[in-house]
Amino acid sequence: MNELDDTAIREGGFSELVARRLRTESEDYDISANGVLFTLVRAANLLSNDLDSAVWREFGLSYAGHRVLFVVWVAGPLEPRDIARYASVSRASISSVINTLERDGLVLRERTSTDRRLVTVRLTEKGRGLWEGSYRLHNERERAWMQAFSEAERATLTELLRKLIRSRPRS
Repeated sequence: MNELDDTAIREGGFSELVARRLRTESEDYDISANGVLFTLVRAANLLSNDLDSAVWREFGLSYAGHRVLFVVWVAGPLEPRDIARYASVSRASISSVINTLERDGLVLRERTSTDRRLVTVRLTEKGRGLWEGSYRLHNERERAWMQAFSEAERATLTELLRKLIRSRPRS
């Protein structure tokens, strides 16, 4: 097996190694699909980890916690299932994150319907204050990540990712 240094990995050397390996295993593998999705997941993981450590850890939050706060801040009080849908995570994961945010006084679960099983999650004043005091740093980090792209490229990338999401295989 070839060894790659860190520079080769950053410059796509690992992707080339993957493609060569897949070609030796089967001619039926869709190497292009693997390359796109492997790179997309790698970029998403790098971005998430970076935001976690560069922004949210300072505020005692995880990136997952930020996502819940963001969705509730944007949409207002929501049921956990809706938060999970908008944040594209499982209900079980959202429940765990909401538990932590509630413990820290950032969100509050309220029973607002006649069905006592349903709860709505809303930001507390403390949660709103943390959000308003931290989002500027988050957005600055987003801007730093996106400096590689022109406005037109950003729009194209956004549309391509939306197309990918819309056409995803269903279970």
